[in-house]
Amino acid sequence: MRSILVRTRPPLWLLMLLATASPVSLLLFIPALPSIAHALGAGLGEVQWLITAFLLSVGSMQLLIGPLADRLGRRAIVLVSLVCLAAISLFAMTVEDIRLMIACRVIQAVCSAALSVVSRAAVQDVFDGVEAGQAMSLITLSLQVPAFAAPVIGGLLVQHLGWRSLFGFMAASAIALFGLACVYLRETKSAELREDAAAGRAFEAYGRLIANPQFSRNAAILALCAGASMTFLTVLPSALSDLFGKSADEVGLYASASSVASILGALIAARLVVRLGMTKLMAVSLAGVSAYLAAYVSLLAIVPLTVINLLLALLVVSFCQSIVVSMGFAEALSADDRLRGTASGFAGALASIASASFAALGAMSYAAGPVRPLLIVFACFVLALVVLAVHAARPHRDRDAN
Repeated sequence: MRSILVRTRPPLWLLMLLATASPVSLLLFIPALPSIAHALGAGLGEVQWLITAFLLSVGSMQLLIGPLADRLGRRAIVLVSLVCLAAISLFAMTVEDIRLMIACRVIQAVCSAALSVVSRAAVQDVFDGVEAGQAMSLITLSLQVPAFAAPVIGGLLVQHLGWRSLFGFMAASAIALFGLACVYLRETKSAELREDAAAGRAFEAYGRLIANPQFSRNAAILALCAGASMTFLTVLPSALSDLFGKSADEVGLYASASSVASILGALIAARLVVRLGMTKLMAVSLAGVSAYLAAYVSLLAIVPLTVINLLLALLVVSFCQSIVVSMGFAEALSADDRLRGTASGFAGALASIASASFAALGAMSYAAGPVRPLLIVFACFVLALVVLAVHAARPHRDRDAN
């Protein structure tokens, strides 16, 4: 495992650091929202846009950044993004208006989204086959670490140095990453492939990806799994609070368990993909979580919902979703060597849109009780398994026809 982290150029550990920029930028600021609202004389509804605008921008801008990464190369996008991230973070330290600060957060989101898109695309540039699945599993693992560290770091900084220090932390992190990228990040996309990407337009590139069965299959699976996970995480706080009287800190502790399960899933995926291959590992994970949820929802008709069985379901969903997401991105981004950046941005944007859509659907369905959101989660995983099975069967049908 250690060799895969350091033997390539750029090293995988650097790509993992770049991938964490988006979740760190998001989660670092959550503990600071009340302090920012008080300091700027804004309502909590206005301050919440520091998070909402960030999420919307990360999801939508990946559609633009992906083609740019294919046309301009990975290294240029990373270096420009880190410079812009450092500059806007330093500027945001001086801002006194909430609307201007929201605009700064949008720019931070664009820069963070660029780093996420490039980190995934560069993995596919550097690694092939099963190793690409292993590397993407470690990228997925790196995305879970901020779920623990970023809110803690943010809370400590706000408590001891004030909320403006969060922007200083982001600027310092961007400068440090810029130095590492200058030294270790070589261009991973050849000039020939960049010329091929530049010859086509973005819409044409998206059309090619949609028509590519390997990409469309895995992008659909990624979107469904992201929606399933977000549905569960959206209703979990309400269920724990309304049904079991858990406090906010207890809810946070239970929710963080999903990150533990996701980390374990990513680590195990990096091992099992060598034996099973990416498609079979995805199939086993989707079948396992679908079977578990079918049994769980059925048993809720005779067994009461408890904190323990709800938490266990969360762990199973997070564990399997982490495996599928790792393998799904690796498969989707290897569909077309010339469009890995576009594929990274497109798949990431679809997953973000699905997460936001299913979060809203889960919240609405919760009004009818906690079982209905679980049925939505179950349906997402079953549909993902069907998509995988249908596409896997096509080559066999084609061979039979010939």
